[in-house]
Amino acid sequence: MYVLKKAQRIVDALHMDFRQFTMPQFIMHIEQAKGRKILLLPLPLPLHVDGAWVSDAERPHEYIFYDSNLPPIQQIHTQLHEVGHFLSGHKTLQITSENLPELILAVRHQTMSSTLSGLLMRSVTEGNAEDEAEAEAVATIIQSRVIQASRIHELSMRSSDHVTRFLHDMGLS
Repeated sequence: MYVLKKAQRIVDALHMDFRQFTMPQFIMHIEQAKGRKILLLPLPLPLHVDGAWVSDAERPHEYIFYDSNLPPIQQIHTQLHEVGHFLSGHKTLQITSENLPELILAVRHQTMSSTLSGLLMRSVTEGNAEDEAEAEAVATIIQSRVIQASRIHELSMRSSDHVTRFLHDMGLS
């Protein structure tokens, strides 16, 4: 019960009008509230990994990876789950702009070292069930509020093309 109440407080603290919900608008709202850029990065992820979140140690950026092979509704859920980790203040790996292209290329080409693979599987290997439950509760509450606001169609839409531009600018597309 504690996890659910904490997740409700986290979502309430966003002061989000879910009647206007779109995923890009929601991300922009969080960016403004937290002072950090959030980049949603669709990539084919390893088996049993739907998503991962890492922070930039040099710039105010958060990177949320999600499996581009999942159905759109599951992609959105995964994004919300990873955003839930960020909003909950969970610990994550800090990377540098120097490491990010290496990580993206390794994930895209399935050539991950054991270190990178461990990064993407951190929740499984660390066994932090409470953090996972909390992130899942945040995602579920957001989805419930979106549905209550009659915006359910927004939970099954693909991400915008800004990700394609970002990957291109990094020389990764």
